Amino acid sequence: MGSKMVVCYIINQLRKSGPVDILYNLVKNLRHPFFTPVIVKLMEDDVDRSVTFKFEELGVEIIKLSYSFWDLELRTTQVAKRVTTLLKGKDVAVVHTHGYHPVLVAARMAMACPKIETMHCICREDFVSSKGKLLGRYMTWRYLKNLKRLNAGVAISENGKHFYERELKTIPIYRIYNGADSLKFAVDGDCSKIEWRNKLGLPIDKKIFVVVGAVREVKDPKTVIRAFLRLPESVKKASILLFLGKGDLLETCKSMARNCPSIIFNGYTFHVDEYLKAADYAVCASRSEGFGLACVEALMSGVPVLASDIAPFREFTHNVPELEMLHFPVGDDIALSEKMEYAFSQTIAMKDIALTIQQRFSINRMANEYMELYQRLNGSAR
Repeated sequence: MGSKMVVCYIINQLRKSGPVDILYNLVKNLRHPFFTPVIVKLMEDDVDRSVTFKFEELGVEIIKLSYSFWDLELRTTQVAKRVTTLLKGKDVAVVHTHGYHPVLVAARMAMACPKIETMHCICREDFVSSKGKLLGRYMTWRYLKNLKRLNAGVAISENGKHFYERELKTIPIYRIYNGADSLKFAVDGDCSKIEWRNKLGLPIDKKIFVVVGAVREVKDPKTVIRAFLRLPESVKKASILLFLGKGDLLETCKSMARNCPSIIFNGYTFHVDEYLKAADYAVCASRSEGFGLACVEALMSGVPVLASDIAPFREFTHNVPELEMLHFPVGDDIALSEKMEYAFSQTIAMKDIALTIQQRFSINRMANEYMELYQRLNGSAR
């Protein structure tokens, strides 16, 4: 296969999130020792969400920096020079970025190797949603401008590929679907829902709808709460709506749900798989997604998903009528409430569907496609 290939991953933080889960699964499944990962972490982790230790357990070299958002925003060239200096002598073959600031930094790094970005979101939608119109639009402009200085982009859905091909006409855009852990997120034949509920302290006699992900505008948790509150009293009392995550809308959502004891907020958890194995349905109400890892993980676990009608989710449910009928228009709490009431009295056979999802979105498939891309871009493909 030739000489060893050092791949440098640049990311803001190693904290519990979808992109970091993807990076972990990718690094873990590289063909060692041919591919040697080095991670540059630009910022300190959020303390309650740090998973740096998981990467250290893999034996991955991590260069830990402590820049602030505004350091990375305003002193980008100086940061790039420092990162370049820190990587000197490591013979980096590919730089692989994950996120807005990593792209800005990589675009300014004086290194001859190929540089690629995985676009984890539709920037024009996600940046505005998370940062507001003024800063979000500025970040979108700057992100797209600097992406053009890289050698390639990787979209994580066909919808994302189409978006970035329209925006970036000077670099190639590849599509590599994210991969989820099909061992961790799998239909559990050894342990029943009742056993998982007992372990997690959840009621065994109620229908459980679980919502996984950051509690912020782009995930649209308010629509989910409004939909649940619309349910008939008999259905609400016999159900639980369980949120797993935190975010800037958490207090707003708690206020909306204050008079409904059936809505529970459990915060971040490192055991999403266990909650999915205890759940009857998942709800993914996102207004925009680059991929939709939470949706795939639920489907892999054999949990049907009430999903907003956006292109990435449609890629998962295409030609599966039982799942296609569970879609609802973005932001439509009336339609979602109707879907939840329907789901309350339905059981969907998920075993075969889950196996198909596991095959389409496996970690091994994702890792193999990235390794092939690294070799192709580095000119060392066989």
